[in-house]
Amino acid sequence: MSTTPPKSTIQGTAFRAGLAVLLWALLLFAFFIAVPVHKKTFDEYGLMLPQLTMAFMDIAAWLADFYWIALPALAAAAALLCLVTYFIRHKVESRFLSALWTIAIISLPVLCHALFWFSMWLPHVKLQEALNR
Repeated sequence: MSTTPPKSTIQGTAFRAGLAVLLWALLLFAFFIAVPVHKKTFDEYGLMLPQLTMAFMDIAAWLADFYWIALPALAAAAALLCLVTYFIRHKVESRFLSALWTIAIISLPVLCHALFWFSMWLPHVKLQEALNR
């Protein structure tokens, strides 16, 4: 019986890199689509927004103003992420590093999504409490 670990496959690499790119693209999409909708609601009621929400609103405003930089930057970052993922999974002989990289490229955008949606949800909760009084 062979004791060598199985080789990384191109399909596995493409899946990992593709999932990470998809998560980042969805976050960018949320900045372009969800933030203006939430901002309109927050502005209508004159809500004092938490710092985290304001930070995401500022990022969304910058992205809206400079989409011509943000979209090519996302494409370049996606290509770099794919190349680094391929290199780590196929050229570096460390399964630990490969696993660590996979965890990092998936957990970072998931964490960003969680913070983003929490920052949009929190003012809505405060608004509901104020309207229910």
